[in-house]
Amino acid sequence: LCNGTIMTDGQRNVALLRTSAGRFDLETGFLPDNANKFYATAKNLYDVVWSCELEAIADKFVQSCPTTANANLSEKHAINFKAFPYNSAIPSSPLSNAINEWREQSALTSATNMYRPEIKEFSNIINEATLAIGCSEQKCGGGIVASAACAFQQPALRDGQAMYEIGSPCASDADCTLHTPATCNLDDRLCVLDITTTPIPTTLAPTSSQSSTSEPILSTTATVHSPTTTTTGNAHICPGNGKMNDRIRMKAIDMHNYRRCVNRSL
Repeated sequence: LCNGTIMTDGQRNVALLRTSAGRFDLETGFLPDNANKFYATAKNLYDVVWSCELEAIADKFVQSCPTTANANLSEKHAINFKAFPYNSAIPSSPLSNAINEWREQSALTSATNMYRPEIKEFSNIINEATLAIGCSEQKCGGGIVASAACAFQQPALRDGQAMYEIGSPCASDADCTLHTPATCNLDDRLCVLDITTTPIPTTLAPTSSQSSTSEPILSTTATVHSPTTTTTGNAHICPGNGKMNDRIRMKAIDMHNYRRCVNRSL
């Protein structure tokens, strides 16, 4: 899919699934806050696609497994970064572990659609302006240290900005108006941009909650790939079982982990 990094297509699919699952949780009313209440749903929220250009940017942040995000930060791209310092229990997939932790930031504050510093990484995942992502991970020292990073095509949010506009998730293609042409995935309640005819926008579209900008979001039109997970029939994790799809698998894991947290009063 992309050249120049050590990421595999399987890792890309899982990273994309886990990122999309954060949006799926929001739109299906299953995104908990610190009081086990749920975030209000969003209108005009789109699923994300993978960008090889953004993957290359993220890869710069994980080279040699730094403990801090010491690559040159660009104001054009939001960056999520996590380091795993020496630990005998480094997760088998640092990137998957990091994305899960970023999504769990929703429980650090009361439900809101406004940006807050304590949910910085989470806000990048559900930002209505996010259409494309790219991530990378690297293990070093025989696997005793690791780093993971994701780059987003839009700038990071600031205080006073909304992550999304509160409203009803899409119920038909006519509800997907922020970027067109697009269809509504009724299972996920997310809009899906037709990138075969429309490239990912290089400028932010003006919304009621975020001001527009003329600055390019990607230096060039990125090589973007429609995720193999945006349709409901894909089963890349267990391809032999066509009756289950990957989104359902991720949701089952998320619900299981959520109920464990509730039982432990976390």
